[in-house]
Amino acid sequence: MSEHLFSVLHEGLRQGTSGDLLGQRRVVRFVGGRSAGHPLPVHLWYGEHQMVPPVNGEGLRDHTPDATLVVYGGEGHLVTVGHWEEMVKTLTEW
Repeated sequence: MSEHLFSVLHEGLRQGTSGDLLGQRRVVRFVGGRSAGHPLPVHLWYGEHQMVPPVNGEGLRDHTPDATLVVYGGEGHLVTVGHWEEMVKTLTEW
């Protein structure tokens, strides 16, 4: 599994990180615009050491109404693996 994950990540970033940045900007526009007309809670979970750093999540949180950000110290990109139950509980409580 780790070899497959590495190959997917390697291919996804082969031409640089600008594509990911563009994707993050589109998320902000979509979520922020949607939230303005229809308030929705937005939950962001980041690992402290993931490829897309928590500062990106801070930007999303700061530009998205009703957004919360959780950063897990010492963890990487796969925070969902260790925090799945917490995340599902948060989403289903809404």
